[in-house]
Amino acid sequence: MGIVTATWRRQPGDFFCISTKTVKGGEWKDHFFSRDQFGEVDGFIADNADKNLYWCPHGFSKKRRLKQYAIKPKLLWADLDNVDPRKLNGTQPTLAWE
Repeated sequence: MGIVTATWRRQPGDFFCISTKTVKGGEWKDHFFSRDQFGEVDGFIADNADKNLYWCPHGFSKKRRLKQYAIKPKLLWADLDNVDPRKLNGTQPTLAWE
């Protein structure tokens, strides 16, 4: 079990999303996993290692990555693109992934 499914298992929601985009451009494509599909996630990530990957740490009530379907998570998270979490004065995260 990787960090994605380890995080999702602790979150409420019926569906969880990983989005892919080819490195050379293109559109983001959302891929949803229900709880009974968590065993497929690591293989999906490996199969798409040649793409940009983005995953939401929270769940959704429907297979749509829209605010109105987002379920309130049991964690606080932030997208820290281009930030070194070791250099955040007094606000270092408990866990950070790239």
